[in-house]
Amino acid sequence: MKFLRLLLLTSVALGLGGHALIRYYFPAGAMHSHGYGRVALTQPAGPAQGMVILFASGNRAQRQAAAARIAATGAVVATVDGDRYLARLQRAGTGCGHAWHDAEQLSRHLQRDLHADRYFLPLLAGTGSSATLVERIVGAAPAATLGGAIGVAPAATEVCAGTAPANAAQGFVDIAAAPVGAAPETALAARVAAHLHTPGSGGALDDLPLTELPVRAPGAPLAIVLSGDGGWRDIDKGMAEALQQRGIAVVGWDSLRYFWHDKPPAQASADLARVIAHYQQRWHPQRILLVGYSFGATALPFMYNRLPPAQRAQVGLLALFGVDHKADFQIRVRNWLDLGDAGDARPVLPEIARIAPSQLLCVYGDQEKDTVCPELRDSGARIVALHGGHHFDQRPAGLAAIVDDRRRQLAENPDRPIAAINFGHARAATLRPSPLRTSPGVLQ
Repeated sequence: MKFLRLLLLTSVALGLGGHALIRYYFPAGAMHSHGYGRVALTQPAGPAQGMVILFASGNRAQRQAAAARIAATGAVVATVDGDRYLARLQRAGTGCGHAWHDAEQLSRHLQRDLHADRYFLPLLAGTGSSATLVERIVGAAPAATLGGAIGVAPAATEVCAGTAPANAAQGFVDIAAAPVGAAPETALAARVAAHLHTPGSGGALDDLPLTELPVRAPGAPLAIVLSGDGGWRDIDKGMAEALQQRGIAVVGWDSLRYFWHDKPPAQASADLARVIAHYQQRWHPQRILLVGYSFGATALPFMYNRLPPAQRAQVGLLALFGVDHKADFQIRVRNWLDLGDAGDARPVLPEIARIAPSQLLCVYGDQEKDTVCPELRDSGARIVALHGGHHFDQRPAGLAAIVDDRRRQLAENPDRPIAAINFGHARAATLRPSPLRTSPGVLQ
């Protein structure tokens, strides 16, 4: 994600002790430097069913044995010297505020370079003081960043003391007392196994990373929201929740997990068609809205244009937030580092040109450097410029208000200009009326 670029580069530089940024590659059993010091990788015999970062204690042989037990349950295991990492956090004195970031970045780079079939949110595991640590790291993490904390025989530690308990959005917590008649490491492996991914039940959409936010009203509009490359969190999740509060049912689509491997536009569109058909049968929406943010916004025009004509006719609005000039259909490390587009990235403007302008809402920050919205001002599409950059000052409720207002306009009179929208700040955003353009608003 773009907002993590500076933090990521700083974290990598510190973690590598001044070494140059390297491409991470973890063949089975190899040892490599990272923010944790030396990290050992142990892979399962069969397909991976999860990703575990093990904060292990003891000597190298003991750490390897603990990792092997967990790998035998089906997880890819990255083993960290838990005692050393605890000491590092203790010396730094910064608490767990960014310890979650070390875990997230190790997980992302490792799973990308292992060509994992899907992206697993990392599970943090440990015994003794490391069991206490992993619980606190999850409690400090943003939503949908870590899968959860698993620990056995927790021991007292001052590191990250005062961290609030994790909530469900941050990840589960499974911390157990010392077992009777069994080694803590054996009990830990058994508890990890209970949380690993299992194949779906055969439901129509089990293979897609979707989150449902239903509403009670029958026939309510349905918004399908494609997230940015950071996954289902922050702006995407907050905007979806605000849309739900406005009476719009939402299906959230996690781009990080879905586009972990390359999805050609035709395949992504076919999956979108499945989602639309499924929720038409379940929720019977009168109208469908397609909403995308950042990575999701660049993919959405391609997906919409390849829908069957009957489904395209049921889509009343395409709302694109922070849409770039080029679309990639695979999550890459360069996306998180903001290093530019991949060589095979596709131009977005030709796809947008195929969409009826009255259906299109394009929202951008007036400080963004790479956005197509200003180039659409004379197209007849609805363009909204907001004060700020790519993350719109982290005000998802205001973004939901823009979507809902435009939805209502299209239902009543497509040519009516966007009204003044109160974002809950001291100064509300006012969007001056214009049939082809929408002048800048303010979102502070």
